[in-house]
Amino acid sequence: MAKAVMITGDKELDKTLSRLTGAVQKRVVYAGLRKAGPIMSKAIKQRVPSRYKMARAAIGWRFDTARKSKKGIAGARAGAGVGKKTKARERHMEKAEARAGSSRPGVGISRQNIHWFLLGSDTRRQYTTGRRTGRMPDKKSLVQSAYASVKTQVVSAMKTRILQGIEKEKQKAAAKVGKVTK
Repeated sequence: MAKAVMITGDKELDKTLSRLTGAVQKRVVYAGLRKAGPIMSKAIKQRVPSRYKMARAAIGWRFDTARKSKKGIAGARAGAGVGKKTKARERHMEKAEARAGSSRPGVGISRQNIHWFLLGSDTRRQYTTGRRTGRMPDKKSLVQSAYASVKTQVVSAMKTRILQGIEKEKQKAAAKVGKVTK
């Protein structure tokens, strides 16, 4: 289950946001959420062992507006198999297809099968010969430990971006009126 981060409790920020109109509020908060995604994604990628390079390529982030999200809540999401396809992921799939006829079949770890890497598996066997094909130890705590390590950094980056956005909106409004306020 995904963990939610809500920026509340900062009296100055709450007070300022409540004074903004709905459209401005949305614009400012969305900017803060967009700042959080890459930080989380980078932290998760750093936790992936170096020998699993393609697993790193399957880690990404995505921003959902309230309209796009299933629950009607805007948010930034980071994790395995999240985000848009990248050129690196496309190259990986091309290499896997080219390798299909070689002596080492398999596609490796990609966006489509990242669950093997994270959830692990018992010892697998071939159906016809009974030959062992290996097992994957689980790495369930990878995302949770990454989140715990950068939680304060994510919240402070969001707060900073929101405050910058509020200042920018204030300057825009002042320019419309024709006076500069400080």
